Amino acid sequence: AELGVAIRQANDLLGQGLLAALDYEKGGEIAVNLGRIYDFCIRQLLQANLRRDVEALHDVTRLLGSLREGWASLVPAGDSLAAPVRR
Repeated sequence: AELGVAIRQANDLLGQGLLAALDYEKGGEIAVNLGRIYDFCIRQLLQANLRRDVEALHDVTRLLGSLREGWASLVPAGDSLAAPVRR
């Protein structure tokens, strides 16, 4: 039950947070590509929830972790956004 709640929360964050916040007009190709990544992650989370597919969860974790590391590399070293990812 806890896993289902966590997956729904992650899905909400991706769909209602990150995906909804994309500005395709200003963001251009980057926004389109991020949208595709977020959409893929949402589908993987759905798969994980329906089929109890742990590998789908690992895929999302790796992909979003990699994306976060990329964003963090753009932030100056002293900024709080550059803090290491908790796993």
